[in-house]
Amino acid sequence: MAIFAHLDLEPVVQINDKTRLNASNSFVTPDVSSGITAIKIKPQNNADYINVTETGYLDWQYSFAGSQTVRVLVEAGAASASADYSQPIQVVTPITD
Repeated sequence: MAIFAHLDLEPVVQINDKTRLNASNSFVTPDVSSGITAIKIKPQNNADYINVTETGYLDWQYSFAGSQTVRVLVEAGAASASADYSQPIQVVTPITD
């Protein structure tokens, strides 16, 4: 049984610009009988996970500049096994960009 968490995002975004944190390409191997049961995204360091199972993505905007870590957690199977993946995102001001 294997679970693969995957995250697509823009590596650099401006403050207050809408961006999409996309985990819809996460997948499991065919031996995971119940498939993916939950996809959750943590959009920034000090945030909680948000359940995005239905769409696989989260639209978000950042209100301050700096480096953030976006995390995705994928749960699958009857035993609630999980895999997580993280990726940095840099938030910049319009002047810096």
